[in-house]
Amino acid sequence: MKYFFILLIHILFFIDNSYSVSRETGNGGAECAARFITLGDLVFEKIENIDYFRDEIQLINLKKRIETAKVFSTTEQLILRDTYVDAINYPIANKIYFNEKWCQQDYPNKALLVLHEYLGLIDSEIDSNYRISSKLNFLTGLDDIDWMNLIDKRLGSSSQTNLRYSKLDSLFRKIESYESNIHLSLLRESPRKFLKLEDGKSFDYMTRIS
Repeated sequence: MKYFFILLIHILFFIDNSYSVSRETGNGGAECAARFITLGDLVFEKIENIDYFRDEIQLINLKKRIETAKVFSTTEQLILRDTYVDAINYPIANKIYFNEKWCQQDYPNKALLVLHEYLGLIDSEIDSNYRISSKLNFLTGLDDIDWMNLIDKRLGSSSQTNLRYSKLDSLFRKIESYESNIHLSLLRESPRKFLKLEDGKSFDYMTRIS
């Protein structure tokens, strides 16, 4: 009975957090979300010492949003006020939803969109018409290829990604050791949920570890 309660606690903990996966890469959706999140980190690192951004943005708030926001990717079209968009941010929920076409190699201005969405979590009007984010590439001296190379370098050597996965894998091993006769292998499948949009459509998404 003791092992059952321990197992139950672990399962509840994992289920509660498995839909908040941030830096773990798995299937295409999770990897795409990981690239979006990683680019958010990189953008902040590049702008935090640039005077223009220091003057225009509350960098402390931006950093907090980048570190805590849940990021969801989808293959479905996103609609905002009857207009198709590539991403939507929800400041109160601290969430960003974006279309996976963002991860296509030829998708332009990836970093601009990432900064725009994170800024939207701070204030919906702060980056109106991309007033701030449109200056990102010019002021950092980086272009789309540069940003993509930085993402690949970060993800290729990031210990955080591997550490997150190791922690989850360790949790699975602990659960299996408590009750080996319970088939928990299904939990190893990438978690999916469905989100109901205002237009009545629904789609499955992946999230980040918070």
